[in-house]
Amino acid sequence: MTLRRRLLALVIAATLPAACVIAWRGWTDTVDRAADIQQTALVQSQLLASELTQIIDGKRQLLLSLSKIRSVRENENPRCSTLLREIHEAVEGNAFLAVLDARGMVVCGSLVSRENSADRPFFLRALDTGGFTVGDYEIGRHTANPSLNFSLAMQSAAGRTQVLTTAMNLGWLDQRLAERALPRGVQVVVTDRNGVVLARTPGAPDGGGQQVATSRLGDVAQPAAGGLERTDADHETWAVGFAPVLIGGEKVLHVEVSSPIGPAMAEIRHAVLRQQGMYGAAMLLALLLVWWWAERRVRHPMAQLLSTVRAWGDGNLAARTGLPYSRNEFGRLAATFDTIGADLETRTKQLAIAKERAEIIAERLRIVDRAVQASSSPIILVDARGDDQPIVFVNPAFERATQYSADEAIGRNCRFLRHDSSDEGERDKLRAALRADARITVQLHNRRKDGSSFQCELHVAPVYNQIGAVTHFVGWLLDLSERDAAQRREHEANALLMQVMEATTDAVVAVGPDRRITYLNDNARLRLAPDKAMIGEDLWALFVDTDRSMFRDAYERVRTERVPVSFETFYPPRRSWFHVHAHPTHGGMTIFFRDIGPRKQAEAALVAAKKQAEAASQAKSNFLATMSHELRTPLNAVIGFAEIIAAGMRGPISPLYAEYGQDIGHSARHLLQVINDVLDISKIEAGRLELDETHVSLDDVVLGCAQLIRGNAAEREMRVACELSGGLMVRADPLRLRQALLNLLSNAIKFGHAGGVVTVAVSRNDDGDACITVSDRGIGMSAEQIPVALQAFGQIQSAFSRTYEGTGLGLPIAKQLVELHDGALLIDSEPGEGTRVTICLPAARIVTSPSRA
Repeated sequence: MTLRRRLLALVIAATLPAACVIAWRGWTDTVDRAADIQQTALVQSQLLASELTQIIDGKRQLLLSLSKIRSVRENENPRCSTLLREIHEAVEGNAFLAVLDARGMVVCGSLVSRENSADRPFFLRALDTGGFTVGDYEIGRHTANPSLNFSLAMQSAAGRTQVLTTAMNLGWLDQRLAERALPRGVQVVVTDRNGVVLARTPGAPDGGGQQVATSRLGDVAQPAAGGLERTDADHETWAVGFAPVLIGGEKVLHVEVSSPIGPAMAEIRHAVLRQQGMYGAAMLLALLLVWWWAERRVRHPMAQLLSTVRAWGDGNLAARTGLPYSRNEFGRLAATFDTIGADLETRTKQLAIAKERAEIIAERLRIVDRAVQASSSPIILVDARGDDQPIVFVNPAFERATQYSADEAIGRNCRFLRHDSSDEGERDKLRAALRADARITVQLHNRRKDGSSFQCELHVAPVYNQIGAVTHFVGWLLDLSERDAAQRREHEANALLMQVMEATTDAVVAVGPDRRITYLNDNARLRLAPDKAMIGEDLWALFVDTDRSMFRDAYERVRTERVPVSFETFYPPRRSWFHVHAHPTHGGMTIFFRDIGPRKQAEAALVAAKKQAEAASQAKSNFLATMSHELRTPLNAVIGFAEIIAAGMRGPISPLYAEYGQDIGHSARHLLQVINDVLDISKIEAGRLELDETHVSLDDVVLGCAQLIRGNAAEREMRVACELSGGLMVRADPLRLRQALLNLLSNAIKFGHAGGVVTVAVSRNDDGDACITVSDRGIGMSAEQIPVALQAFGQIQSAFSRTYEGTGLGLPIAKQLVELHDGALLIDSEPGEGTRVTICLPAARIVTSPSRA
């Protein structure tokens, strides 16, 4: 934290207690004011309850006094009515005075009325208690005005029970409440024992005759005075004081006085805000003064010092503080900083010069070291000043050439590499040159670590120090044996290449950059130019009688783009075809000619054989179509006559002949089915079977096929169970789809066990394809037998052919019909466990919004 922020924090901490005191005063004043308002509302409610108690007590005294007057008790009219009318007019706010008989009818009163009050609560309560009672809010039957009734039961001299009653006009009570001197905004509500509003001050939320909210009924039922806070629908808070009006210990009325808390709290809040504003202004002034002082006396000098330090960190050692050198702390710091800066600047310049020189030398040494380490020539560094001139450095090439590691060579004299004394003269030259500090090149025979020898050429040069004295000798070796071996390998490779070129069956021609022929192998001479010496001739001399455009295009492309080019061309001199491959080489190209005449002849023969096979297939298809048509007509006749014989339509026949007729019809229908299957398979193989596609319900297809096949199933006591999809629609040929499914069902019944169940299920697989699955628990097939069953006329084994009739076309036809729909036929089977065959139509054929065609 900066010094200026610390000063500001200190000022805030010093003035914070004052802010807390102001806040605490505001809170306590708010609490006290709210308590005062609550107490005032309670006192007002108690005073009003006391006044209402006096009014009701006056009513009770009035009725008691009247009950003792003979003319009233005995109903002596007109004296009774006149007296009650005069008293009614004299009593302020009185609604009426009357004597009611036991039936509730007026027998004497201040008004003439034939209304019956026998069902009114005040009347019934007076009869029940036999004393003074206070009623509830009601609209008077005699006056038709809101009123509060008071009644007193009395006995006449003859012992008749009567009720003396009077009523207070609630409009008069509203006026009394409106004339009361209440504080501004205070509301008064008077209710009966049931919570029905009797009277209220203007502006009160509840109207006369309305029952207060359910949430307030608990307050109405309180037997003693009290206070509470209440929030209305407008979210305004009220201090409520309430008090009961008790008559004879019974609560008859409820008084509520509500005083708004908001205005009083607003005055306190304004006072608190004024105090807080004054505190804030004083604090802001103090902060500004501290800010100005810190800015002027602290932050500016500190910023100058920090700026100087940052400049030094950025490399600007010439930066200075710029502050006056006074006696205060910042003046002395400025002088010290400037002195340190000057010293740093001087020393940094000296260090930079030394570092630059050292970096140049180090870079040179790194370059030399990398060059020496990367050199393919063995390099040795010998100490010229040491005893016996020991080796001090060897590079990796030396280790590879001599098989000695650096640790084994360093510290030894080079003599350990000498092989024999045959080159003693060369070694004398070397020793003389070393003594004379001169450069020299000698050829020596050296020995490797494994004892083998190698001939090398040694170059030696002296190394001088700064004063010109020789400190080291550097020598580098040239392994002559490797050079000779490389030359031998190159010669052998060239010889091998020539042998390969001569042995290949292709004709090979090498062409130079000037399009002149530089080489031909023997095959090229025999096949392309048997009577010519083509070395040095132009390439085009080989192709005088051919179309040169193809060769020229290929030659230009190889020459310019440097890419291989291949093509086929007819070569008239040989009356044959060649496959030509031109490959770019350094400075020219190499062209390979391969004789493909036999291949071309074989291709021509293959094309002719294909045409013959297609013609034969077409003839076969035509033959099958014709024979199928010619056989259908007599077979239909045979079937018809067989049915006539079996049914005895031309007269009675013996059972044996009827059986013969059934056998003839069965065999003829089987033969007709075979012919139809053969015709279908021939159409499919010839590609002449076209689909008539429409929108098809797979559920309808399954149900229709199941209905058609149930007769065959019943013969074997088998049952067909269908599991439908609930409306899966596809785009397909309904006839061919039914044909494929019927073939699968026929196989399932044929190869299933008698009494079993064949299940047909419609569903969608994980890939979204529409599937129809036919499952049986029959004889089943092995994995090796399934491909055989899918072939036309395929029979799994001869035993099956003898046991189960059929041509083996049902499953292949179903497979090819499904594939015509872009679908697939999947078979899952185990011997003895049954077979599961699934027709899968791709998801693209599913109709999402089907429209029946």
